[in-house]
Amino acid sequence: NESVLAPQSVEVMTRNLVLVHDDDRIEQAVELMESRHVRRLPVTRDDLLVGLISITDLADHLPERKAGELLREVSEPPRRARVIC
Repeated sequence: NESVLAPQSVEVMTRNLVLVHDDDRIEQAVELMESRHVRRLPVTRDDLLVGLISITDLADHLPERKAGELLREVSEPPRRARVIC
């Protein structure tokens, strides 16, 4: 008895992942989070998933003001390009 509200993970997952490597600097993670409006990034080493970095993880290593800016930036909807016809 399969529920209509229970799709498989593959049906709802994000396919185009934005990720960082384990030797990337945290500034790169911050820039990616801001530009892609994501709160978490997979961390890889040799093409294997080794962890996940979140805004909370970064907040512990950023100045308070920068952590607040990052949270505001990723919380806003992505800006869309204006099309002029």
